[in-house]
Amino acid sequence: MLADACQAAGFKPNIVARCKGFEVTIAMIRQGYGISILPGLRASHDLEDVWVCKVVPEIRRKIFLAFRKGEKRSPALQIFIDEITRKPILS
Repeated sequence: MLADACQAAGFKPNIVARCKGFEVTIAMIRQGYGISILPGLRASHDLEDVWVCKVVPEIRRKIFLAFRKGEKRSPALQIFIDEITRKPILS
């Protein structure tokens, strides 16, 4: 996704590392070793010492919900599903 976004912006990134953990990614940014595209919820936590900006055009991703078969009848799960499909969390 990062490479595609960079290429759409007109340049090819030099990707030399990949991190699955948010903490490792932020540590690399704080030490000046990299940049990252972060989900909006992650970009709002404890990043006072890191420059964060909104990516334009916005990058969208699909998120899926998984649960055990038969659980869909659960009132709590149904309320959760109704809430997350009702409106976007971030605008």
